[in-house]
Amino acid sequence: MTASNLAVNSRRNVASFTVAIAAQFVVVPLVIAEIGLTAFGYAGLVLAVWAPLALIGTVIGQAATREISAALAAGGAANALQSSALALCAAGGALAALFFVAVGPFVLEWLDSSGVSRTDWSNFVLASVPGWFCQQLVVVMQGVASARQDFRLVAKMSIATAVFSVICTLGAVYLLPDALGYLLGVSAGFVLTSILSGFMVRDPAAYSRSGRRSLAVAARSLLGFGRWQSVYHVTGTIGNQVDKYLLASLASPAVIGQFNAANRLQEAAYMVVMKAAEVLFPRFGSKSMEEPQERFRFFLLASWAVTSLSGVVLAPVIILAEPLMRLWAGAETAAGGAALLQVLTVGGLVGCGSTVFTYYMMGMGETRTLAAIATLYSVLTVVFSVAAMFALGPMAAGLGLALASVVRVAVSMLWTKFRTFPGSSWRQLLASTVLPLVASLLVCLVLTGLVDRADIGSWWHLVLAGFIVVASVAAAVLLASVLSGFGRSAIKAVLGGMGVSRFRAA
Repeated sequence: MTASNLAVNSRRNVASFTVAIAAQFVVVPLVIAEIGLTAFGYAGLVLAVWAPLALIGTVIGQAATREISAALAAGGAANALQSSALALCAAGGALAALFFVAVGPFVLEWLDSSGVSRTDWSNFVLASVPGWFCQQLVVVMQGVASARQDFRLVAKMSIATAVFSVICTLGAVYLLPDALGYLLGVSAGFVLTSILSGFMVRDPAAYSRSGRRSLAVAARSLLGFGRWQSVYHVTGTIGNQVDKYLLASLASPAVIGQFNAANRLQEAAYMVVMKAAEVLFPRFGSKSMEEPQERFRFFLLASWAVTSLSGVVLAPVIILAEPLMRLWAGAETAAGGAALLQVLTVGGLVGCGSTVFTYYMMGMGETRTLAAIATLYSVLTVVFSVAAMFALGPMAAGLGLALASVVRVAVSMLWTKFRTFPGSSWRQLLASTVLPLVASLLVCLVLTGLVDRADIGSWWHLVLAGFIVVASVAAAVLLASVLSGFGRSAIKAVLGGMGVSRFRAA
């Protein structure tokens, strides 16, 4: 696959996810207006407790992406891998769903400080089970399509998810305006999406062509990749969700609702970067047999492009958090949600510094290393979050994650320097990763003090301010990059269409 094909796939990914973001922009404020911040907080806590079990679909989907892309690059077939991935997901998802139905209400009652009955929590869990199970299947099917580098199909699945989410969620909350209605609507959207996605990726002859022996071998291959990836996902998810767990015991459900709304916006902006970057995973998997120097050039170029893009996408959210929250979800949500959004987005921006490293290690099958780093990240997030929130109160939610993200990026760079690419220099690594992040954060610091956010009273003013911020961040990143030979070469490669092979890493 050429660099131009990779760019096309990134654009398809981002375009499809833009539809999903637009859907969230439509759904969330309407849901909050219909059911209130308190009910929205209850529903968000249910989904947060479900989150660690999403390892079923995420890990198997990533394993399928890695193994299928490697098999296709070697000229082999992947029918058994596809069939085994879906079978493993269905079996694992069923067991996880039964487990959560049994213990989920007790966990939620233990976390909750507002006195919701166990019966209500049980109803919330049962309403969310079908959607969670079908979501896992959709993730695996997207992984299969990604492995084949068919990002047109991935885009179709993402758009289908967005469309069904809007229709089902809004229909459900209008019929049943409470947390239960919201969870039923979310579930219905994923059920319909899984049915449509199944038709999109179906291959009726795959099982018959594979045979049971091939399916068993494929399953062992997937599980071998997924063993440490499961640890990576669970520990990382706990770190990402710990703020919601702490808020449930320290703050009112309305504050959890503010946090959920802020987190939705932060995740939407963050996922724009992730959707643009996730095409790197199968690309790294297909390059696993190439020379280290070629992989290193591509690694540096991808790091510079992703960290630069993260600044352009996330900086406007940091600077314009208050008017964005106010115009989007109302003054009540923005009263506490704007500060939470800023802290969460700073953490997301810093975390983008380890994105390419993560995809590279996954592509090379180095999941044990990723699991160790994720465990460290999760432990630090929990420690920092507990300390910050008990010392500073609920409004410090997200601060622990931001601090832990700094450590994660530092550890990733150290590993890259001394283990992954021993011949690399600090100048190369800093210019490709730290420099764009620092330039973006400095612009955020300066403009946050200069922009009068109270004057932004309409969406047109917000869009105009957003364009100014984007232009400022892009100019700062490019100006900082041209100061080094590496940066000038990276700019030519990314913006000028120069091939990776001509890119100078030095």
